[in-house]
Amino acid sequence: AGVQTFDLQAGADDTQSHYTDDDLVQPLIKHSLDYLIAEKLKERDREQALLSLRVADISCGSGHILLAAARRIATQLAIVRTGEEQPSPSAFRAAIRDVIRQCIYGVDVNPLAVELCKVALWLEAHNPGEPLNFLDHHIKCGNAVVGFARREEVERGVPDEAFVTMPGDDKETAALVRKRNKAERKDHASGQIPLAPAIQKQLDDILRGWRELSVLPERTPEDIAAKKRRYQDFTKGEDAWLLNQIAAIPIAQFYLPKTQANLPKLITDAEFRRYWKGEVSPQGQATAQAWALGEQNRFFHWFLEFPEIIQRGGFDCILGNPPYLGGQALSGTYGHPFCHYSKWEYAPAGLSDLVVFFVRRIYSLLRPAGFTAFITTNSIKDGDVRKDGLDQILARDGTINFAVRGIKWPGRANLVVSLVTL
Repeated sequence: AGVQTFDLQAGADDTQSHYTDDDLVQPLIKHSLDYLIAEKLKERDREQALLSLRVADISCGSGHILLAAARRIATQLAIVRTGEEQPSPSAFRAAIRDVIRQCIYGVDVNPLAVELCKVALWLEAHNPGEPLNFLDHHIKCGNAVVGFARREEVERGVPDEAFVTMPGDDKETAALVRKRNKAERKDHASGQIPLAPAIQKQLDDILRGWRELSVLPERTPEDIAAKKRRYQDFTKGEDAWLLNQIAAIPIAQFYLPKTQANLPKLITDAEFRRYWKGEVSPQGQATAQAWALGEQNRFFHWFLEFPEIIQRGGFDCILGNPPYLGGQALSGTYGHPFCHYSKWEYAPAGLSDLVVFFVRRIYSLLRPAGFTAFITTNSIKDGDVRKDGLDQILARDGTINFAVRGIKWPGRANLVVSLVTL
């Protein structure tokens, strides 16, 4: 009741003393993942129930928070397996290897961070005499907030907002394409594109291929090599390539300058619908340009990258320390196309702070009754940042179950942060 007006300041801990990094992460786990673990321990097969948890960090950096989550699940898994309150180091290592292999997911826009995250997980999960885990299909590089979470989002088509005049655009060209797009969209009152049987088959094939990949063994170096080959063949296959290329088209229109020279490369709604309905295959410079922009800007389509997660309804828990950057700096850092796209994708939202887009995307990726817990700037509770972020989640049946509004950042930065779980 009253979820519209939850006040972070009411009843929240107002501590501003010096904390360690672990002091920030452990309360997040306690008030989110621990609840899920407790529920899994009530099931008949407690081992498989724990290993069914799916936990992510969508701005994972070098993997510190994911490691904390993996250790927490693995500790309980080792207890279940051994029946001992203090399992041996070998039992814990075996448990954490299985947890990292099955339960942990991460995404970051920085390729180096992705590699560092994998190294951290490899080191934690390494057992003498066993090969390193295969992690390429769980820890990925991409822009977590630029892309489609679910297939249904693609079916909205190319929005008129993609053709607004931005700095550097030719006004006449932008107006011409925008007018054409509006006229084409009028023919589709619902705004949704019916899914073609051919596209559905491709999505089904991707999901089946992902499931087959996930169960491949990792007992020997040969197993790992075979799994890597299978993954590369799978991700570079015709179905995955085609769907990624089509999904890039609506977002790419935000990023492509509206100039006379680019007019042949701009794709409006009617043309896109023909691709999505399977009437024609993407070909030519326009679709190639959209694909190139998607690669360059690391568009990340969750329903294609983690199809089994989306098919099951989302992640059980998403933890993290999502990036934040004030509104005026957003266009200077990420460009006007990113800003216009984000305002459309996360409407109603302005450019109050980058963290808003991450929090909104996180919430969209959770299963019903899932949890998110994150460290963020303490401005999350104030003004437009609150209106664009937490208030929108609360209006969609989210509930804040834990909040600390002021903690001094443990590093050198002169920063006060908040902890929030939902």
